[in-house]
Amino acid sequence: MAWNTALWATGIVLTLALVLAAISKVIKQSSPEQPLTEYLLANTKLTRLPVISLLLSSSFGLNAILYQVWLGYSIGMWGLIIQTVWAASFWLLSFHVKKIRQQRSLHGLLGEHFGPTTRIIAGICSIIGIMLLMSWETEIGRTTLFGLLTASGEGKAESVKAASEWLIGGIVFGCMIYTILGGLSGNAYADIGLNSLKIAAVLLVMAFLFQRENTPITWNALFPSINSMGWYGILTNVVFSILWQYVDTSTWQSVIAGSSEEIKKSVWSLRLSAISIIIAPGIIGTLAGIALQGATGITSENVLSQSVLLTGGSSSIVLFIAFILIVACMLSLLDGLILATVYTSIIDILHPNKKIQELDSNTDYARKLLSAARFLVVCIAIFATWGIRKLFTTMGIETFEIMYIVIIAQLALIGPVVVALISEKQITSMWVSIVSAIAVGSLMVYFGWEYKETSSAIDLAGTITALVSVSMAGLLYWLHRQASNTGDKNE
Repeated sequence: MAWNTALWATGIVLTLALVLAAISKVIKQSSPEQPLTEYLLANTKLTRLPVISLLLSSSFGLNAILYQVWLGYSIGMWGLIIQTVWAASFWLLSFHVKKIRQQRSLHGLLGEHFGPTTRIIAGICSIIGIMLLMSWETEIGRTTLFGLLTASGEGKAESVKAASEWLIGGIVFGCMIYTILGGLSGNAYADIGLNSLKIAAVLLVMAFLFQRENTPITWNALFPSINSMGWYGILTNVVFSILWQYVDTSTWQSVIAGSSEEIKKSVWSLRLSAISIIIAPGIIGTLAGIALQGATGITSENVLSQSVLLTGGSSSIVLFIAFILIVACMLSLLDGLILATVYTSIIDILHPNKKIQELDSNTDYARKLLSAARFLVVCIAIFATWGIRKLFTTMGIETFEIMYIVIIAQLALIGPVVVALISEKQITSMWVSIVSAIAVGSLMVYFGWEYKETSSAIDLAGTITALVSVSMAGLLYWLHRQASNTGDKNE
């Protein structure tokens, strides 16, 4: 039974991927003179809806919706605090759209202000963070699919485990197909359909859950009391959420992809994305979690499988909707993360002294790089899905611990990014702030893992990493300014 489900579900995924690839190939505009800009930045000609679709997809992956549902179950509408702060990060970033549009990547901005060393180190941090985030998403997919197949009585554990892996392979391979063929433009139009499927799926699951008997819809269900540890968790999430878009290269890539539009449209693309993210996965995910209240044994990993069990006679329908939700969430998140990693690898790290426009000026060389970029899509997808998992298993690192490394690698960039956005200073030693932040954050995680009495250090690692990054970047900025003032006086 498990294998039958896996085969037809994988067939649906691959068919969907081929359709999306064909549509994206027809829709996207051809620009053979700028092959890299077309493939990686959609020739900077995306309109508002595709840009919003890309931005929404980056915040509406499988882990995001499952976590939001679990927050709704655990702390009711209080869970919207974190999602609202996350959305506020988009709104804050909108005030810097003019400077973002002048660049062709987040790391390009850092390279322009702080030199190629900072650009390369920042790019490496982003690649580590994004690759681990992809690995985390696929691991969440495995766990969720295993739970769904088990809950539906699909067979023995080993058979279900193998079927889950087969499904993950189908999703990842399907993502590769339309990403290789369509590039960022193809992803943007594909994500419009995938986002629509996700929203419809969550609403349908929520409707089925609210129809069950004894579903509590009371004031206490909406706003339950939260203990001090709960507020502590919310606080650490708030710091991480408010800063994330500043250091997420895929968000910058999406905004830059629409930079041929009027600047006001780019500003409102970010702001409308913020509003959309509060609604989905924010409000609808939270309400779906509230619909689960009264049930026992709910965790962030089993919310979908428990939803299937709790719907009783409608479980087969909900199971099918749950599969749709998993596929759409994973496809729409992974495609953007893969292309962001490709851009960072090919442009920012391999060519730290050049912009993508300069590479496109040599058409023959640009086409060779485009072929390399498409090959890299396959390598990145495979390594993130299976390579990192094997590596972490060998090292004895638990899957959930991946996110601590993701947060440290990404938030270490916040100091240099902020300085680059608000000033025009050329500070070649800015890379020191990134390395310092990573060192401190990594030490906190290490002590949290090794010594139980310091386990709270892990939860604070992201916050401290950001604080060190900002402090060191601010110090380097002040020292450079002092040196400049002294030089002016001597003259």
